[in-house]
Amino acid sequence: RLVDLDDCPVLLPALSSLLRPLREQVESLEAPRHVGHLELLASDGAVTLVVRQLREHVADQRRWRAFAEAQGLYLGAWLGRESPRFEWLTPPPALHCRLTAGRRTLVLGLEPSDFLQANEAVNQRMVDTALSWLAPSLSPAAPGTRVLDLFAGIGNFSLPLATQGAEVTAVEGNAAMVERLAGNAARNQVAVTARQTDLNDADACRRLLAATAPEVLVLDPPRSGAEALCRQLAEHPVPWVLYISCDPATLARDAAWLVSAGYVVRRSAVADMFAHTSHLESMLLLEHPDSARRRQGASTDG
Repeated sequence: RLVDLDDCPVLLPALSSLLRPLREQVESLEAPRHVGHLELLASDGAVTLVVRQLREHVADQRRWRAFAEAQGLYLGAWLGRESPRFEWLTPPPALHCRLTAGRRTLVLGLEPSDFLQANEAVNQRMVDTALSWLAPSLSPAAPGTRVLDLFAGIGNFSLPLATQGAEVTAVEGNAAMVERLAGNAARNQVAVTARQTDLNDADACRRLLAATAPEVLVLDPPRSGAEALCRQLAEHPVPWVLYISCDPATLARDAAWLVSAGYVVRRSAVADMFAHTSHLESMLLLEHPDSARRRQGASTDG
């Protein structure tokens, strides 16, 4: 069953109103080619601009400060090409985003280097969809369902799942984001175990699956996908897998490993997360019937 999630606003007015001034600003720089990219973050009315400056340019840095002051923005910069360092060029803001999970409102702190979904409204729909699809596994009749959330970022899916009574282990490769995830769980008084693991390492994935024995696995990998993990899931099946993907090609590659190992696609959805581009965000819910039956039988025997 295909569900369309794209009927959401694509850009906050506070951000869209800055697009023309930003273009004019870049055109006014002495060295515009030294700008790699620009990032805009909206957080409860406060807007932050992050400039990726491939080579430092003192005069242009002054121009960016003046632009931020004129527009009422917080300003940060990644400076350097090979090993960039981050600097706040204004007093740092308290960045956070909000999610709802049932009747709970969750506040997730973040930093400009952290991964978060680009479209707040579509992301909320995706979280709602994930909770709806997984509701039978997270029902009051099955308290403490073991959920393993991989490529977990700052807790976008981990915290909402934990509010539903799941026993969530959240795994991320980036140490700073693991720290932020743990802090977000504590701030929201939600029980989530956060840990760091290299999810591109097959042996590390195998050990992680053995140690956590999940009943539900959620993964939201980068564009390169999660082939090492999916190969391990083929050999060590989990009853339910929810795969969120920003690249249809790597999703198809990884899903092929799962389907060939006996997983069955139960739900699918697409979302226009990245407006005015050819990129799609996809959600795929897969069940491994044999694994589910074995776990159910073991639970009954116990």
